[in-house]
Amino acid sequence: MVAIFLATVLSTQDPAPLPAKPVETVVTADAQGARWGEAIATRDDDVLRVQEIIQSADGQAWSDVAAWYWQASLGHASGPYLSILVASADPSRDG
Repeated sequence: MVAIFLATVLSTQDPAPLPAKPVETVVTADAQGARWGEAIATRDDDVLRVQEIIQSADGQAWSDVAAWYWQASLGHASGPYLSILVASADPSRDG
């Protein structure tokens, strides 16, 4: 899901394909303690911080799609679900 989104966002400026380079993913907590998955996507001078979280109606939350998928598939979570994906300029990379 993230890779497809990143390819769409970054390819709007330049139709060149994305480089085949691993993306480091980390888990961070927001002010309320919710855990978000976070990755930095780069191409040339373009840098995006991409964050995602999936939340369920019963209060559970997952920092990536794979974790949510297995919990939901095994019946350990119940919907409806809300998936939030935020892509923004990475302020720590500003020159």
